[in-house]
Amino acid sequence: MLVSAVSSCHMLFFLAIAEFQGFCVESYEDNPQGFLEKSSKGGMEITRVILAPKVVFSGDKRPDQAAISKIHESAHKNCFIRNSITASVEINHS
Repeated sequence: MLVSAVSSCHMLFFLAIAEFQGFCVESYEDNPQGFLEKSSKGGMEITRVILAPKVVFSGDKRPDQAAISKIHESAHKNCFIRNSITASVEINHS
């Protein structure tokens, strides 16, 4: 559930930022992965999360790869769930 929450939070910020910039997102899919590993305290914890969003845009105004990367960076920076956990979060977007 934690991995899904991080993914959903990133998606919502991405969609809001894209819309604010005038881009129309036709579809957004993600296949997030979480890694449950032994912590330095001896217990188990989610140590890292990898997001793999695939976004399709429609309409006349479409972002280039640089713009898409900036939208992901901004979503990553603003996602309050990501900011609330100690696990690292990586975004592999295409």
